[in-house]
Amino acid sequence: MDSLDHRGGKMSDLTSYRYLFDGNDPYHRLLEHLHADGVTDEEIDRGFCQIDYYRPGEWGPVEGAQDFRIDKREVLEYAAANWKKYAPVIEKTLGMKTYWSLETFHIDPKTAEEREVSLSDKHLWNERLTEAISIIESDLQRLGIAKGSDEYRFKFADALNTIFRFPNKNMMERFEKKQIEDFKKQLKFDDLGMPTLCAFLLENGGYGERPAPDNSYQSSIRSCQIQLVCITGIFLLYNMMDTAGLEPIFVELTGMRKDRLICNETYITRTGIALKSSAGDWKVFDPIMGRDNPEREIFYPLSHRQALENTNNMGDLAKKIVKTEDPFNKTVLAETETSADGIKSMFYIFRNILAIKDDSDDGKKALARTLSSDPKKHHPIFYPIILMATSKDDVSAMESMKKLEGHTGIPDNAFLSYVYMISSSFSKLPEDVIRTHLDRLIDADPSCNSAYDAYLDADYEGTITLDAATKEDYYKKALNGVPSSDSLYLKLQFRRAEHYQDSGRTEEAKEILLSILRADKNDLCWKGNACLLWAFIEASDGNGGIRQLKELMEFIEKKRPGLDDLKDMEAVLKYAVKLSSNERYSKVINENPEFRLEFMNTLALLSRFFLKYGKPERALPGVEKAITISDDLDWLAHMIVKHEILLQQGKIAEAKALWTEIDHMMFEE
Repeated sequence: MDSLDHRGGKMSDLTSYRYLFDGNDPYHRLLEHLHADGVTDEEIDRGFCQIDYYRPGEWGPVEGAQDFRIDKREVLEYAAANWKKYAPVIEKTLGMKTYWSLETFHIDPKTAEEREVSLSDKHLWNERLTEAISIIESDLQRLGIAKGSDEYRFKFADALNTIFRFPNKNMMERFEKKQIEDFKKQLKFDDLGMPTLCAFLLENGGYGERPAPDNSYQSSIRSCQIQLVCITGIFLLYNMMDTAGLEPIFVELTGMRKDRLICNETYITRTGIALKSSAGDWKVFDPIMGRDNPEREIFYPLSHRQALENTNNMGDLAKKIVKTEDPFNKTVLAETETSADGIKSMFYIFRNILAIKDDSDDGKKALARTLSSDPKKHHPIFYPIILMATSKDDVSAMESMKKLEGHTGIPDNAFLSYVYMISSSFSKLPEDVIRTHLDRLIDADPSCNSAYDAYLDADYEGTITLDAATKEDYYKKALNGVPSSDSLYLKLQFRRAEHYQDSGRTEEAKEILLSILRADKNDLCWKGNACLLWAFIEASDGNGGIRQLKELMEFIEKKRPGLDDLKDMEAVLKYAVKLSSNERYSKVINENPEFRLEFMNTLALLSRFFLKYGKPERALPGVEKAITISDDLDWLAHMIVKHEILLQQGKIAEAKALWTEIDHMMFEE
């Protein structure tokens, strides 16, 4: 990258600063604005904030300070820290918006009407916020809490968070009394100790939706704004706390608890807000998940620069990914390869993963450098998961991940066990290793559905042997709390039905299969497998089974599976072949011509799907099975299909040999 030497406007001529970007870079234009405003290079050369992922709840190091080198991150660090003054300049030069500023409260007005509505809306927001702040101040005064104290700031923040989350008046009018009471309980309404504020909220509502005049235009854009609140609600709450003078700080949340792992929680890296007391205690707010549990949450403080880059980059990158364009701005993100810029750095890693999928040597090298760098600079959640996801050898990946054991950003080794468990090769590990990791997870969280599910998977694949009583217990625990619309529920129920059938509990098995077929979720894999198993059970009991096969074909034709369903269709085809190879069920096929014909029709339907999408190798098992069970005429038809598959695969010699066999049969006929 080109660089320039420059003497800052108010610096001594004896001191020269080196710019790590050229004069055409947008960051250079931002720097020129700062210089014009009297900001010196010495003031800018104060470094940029980083994250130390080994130190949750603490500010990370400042890098690049007073080294006479001006990094673009230093330029933005200074401007973003003074965002009230330089927000318009940042947007003009870099196109980045300070979404927590009232100036970006609305989507950009493009017409006079939009501009008028936007100004009106901002005025209304300020008016209501000023009123709310006044009410809170009065209540806190009555409570005798000293203004400016840590208790005052924390209590004030709780009140603003309650206002922010409490439904607005329009929403309240649609709620029943019980729903309002539930909201009050959920938000710890009565614990606030602020009767005036509570009465105000019950009468006027909160900010559950952005306040706006009720006219047709505003109504038309409100839907967009509601979506925006879902995405940037964090910034609206920040605006409220900043306006109240509470000195809020952006933080990167992990979703992880300090005290223990909860296996069934979703761990999502996201932005939150925190306040810090004079004694060093933190109060953390998580508007996205609706939590405020600083005693539990693992988080990392962010500078305004980091919050700004995370906010603006995430939206743009997501759009580019959807459009299948180059999903990352290399100029902006290149320096984060070995830095800890938070969520932005994780995007860079994902860029490298995408590059690997595209078989890019540059992407592979970049990812290798990233993963081999200091774990302190990588998010404790994404680092091991990414490593597992991109490794061709899961076992070696597990060995590599041992460097993360003892990571202070990970509650305990149970999290690593969780990552091991979701590895594709986990069930192929030695039994003692599997049991060690799964027992650790169950000890950490006795309600860990995933651990019981993994135990059952290992038993299903023959890696572990569970006795009947343990297996039944694990099915109950794995299913506990899982909704019937979830794929995990359908999988577990199906495996349970298989277990019952193998144990001679046929009626119980059929009852479960029926519940799968009646489930709301149209899961092709498990509903398809349920149809097949039920059909073979019915046929082996002398009850036909043809109706169930027809239902399967109707289900497939109605669903119209596409390329995204390849995996599910393959699972159904493999299960059909597996069932027909079972000694008990193969007898049914041999002795029941009507069932055999319908089953071959099912195999043909499944096989045609893969031929349609140019995946002949996946169709082959079904065609070969059809050949082994068919009569002479059907045999010939399936042999011709196999010949076509071999040609599509480019296996010319095998295709010729097969055609000779077909020709021989036709000659004999």
